[in-house]
Amino acid sequence: MNTTSLLQATGTTSVAVAGYLLLVPLPRVLAEYSSLGVQDDRWAKPALLVVIPLWVLLTVALLCVNALHGIPWLRIGAPAIHAITLAAGVALAAVTFASIGLYIRPGFTPRGIYSPFVYGVPAVTALVVLVSLSPRITSVLPVDWLRKPWALFTGLSIVISVGVLAPRALNLGLRTVADFVHRLSMARDRSPEQTSTIAGLDPQDAASFDELLRMTDRHHSREVRAAATSRLQALPDFATRLAQRLESSDSNAAALAYIESATLAPNEQALFARSTHAALQRFIRDIPAPNHMPHERRKELLRWGREALPTIIAKFADADVDFSEIMPTFEAAVGPMNAR
Repeated sequence: MNTTSLLQATGTTSVAVAGYLLLVPLPRVLAEYSSLGVQDDRWAKPALLVVIPLWVLLTVALLCVNALHGIPWLRIGAPAIHAITLAAGVALAAVTFASIGLYIRPGFTPRGIYSPFVYGVPAVTALVVLVSLSPRITSVLPVDWLRKPWALFTGLSIVISVGVLAPRALNLGLRTVADFVHRLSMARDRSPEQTSTIAGLDPQDAASFDELLRMTDRHHSREVRAAATSRLQALPDFATRLAQRLESSDSNAAALAYIESATLAPNEQALFARSTHAALQRFIRDIPAPNHMPHERRKELLRWGREALPTIIAKFADADVDFSEIMPTFEAAVGPMNAR
């Protein structure tokens, strides 16, 4: 098989597999996730699992076209042409993903507005590739005129992507580096240091009591949590003081951290059930409205709640207190479309 035939076969096969992704998995994603609540962002990962391979395949097909014909109206070298093609693939993938998001969460606009971009952009790209690889197609389907509108739309997509996505990518990159440096600085085992700190804390003191409660949370090592728990439970009036902290309006976060990590005996479940339920209600009630909360903070809070709250609720499954409304109330409070 010569080079021309190999490129044609590769491009055609890539388009065929991309067409399958466009016509089978993508409609399933749209159908499954468009019925969920507007605050539910679980659609993003399945959508990316379709969009990324879809546009990798279409970009490979475009590179095959470039290797065969180049871009006649651009008098530049092959490396620059391939760079532009890669940029086009990324930009059009971003357009497709954004269109999927708008289709799933259309707000007050009809979904039909976004369908042409979800399906049309990849489909037109595939047609442009097929026409370029096999000009005889135009004798059956007169679609050769699509090349110039497609090129204009692609160029506009690249410009928008550079203007909108590049600053965000730079910001994300800087934050990622900063987070990596922070993780490195925190990587050393601080358990001995923290354990010695615990020995010097007086649990009778209110501030020290709260500090010991905080040391029982998931972010501390098992040794530190065990030492802090032992120090707290040595207090004769620990149960009463913990209940008071749960019922307090300004210091129940540390108490909830203890409840999440502790193993509660049946009598403790009965003792702390109502106080914990009230603490969770108060915590959710005090969550700021989404439009008054930074996006990253909202994501962190949502991630924490989905991990911690089910763990806390499960500890009181046998208690005579109904926790069933906690998770729906929390999701509604943190959701971006909350109108409070």
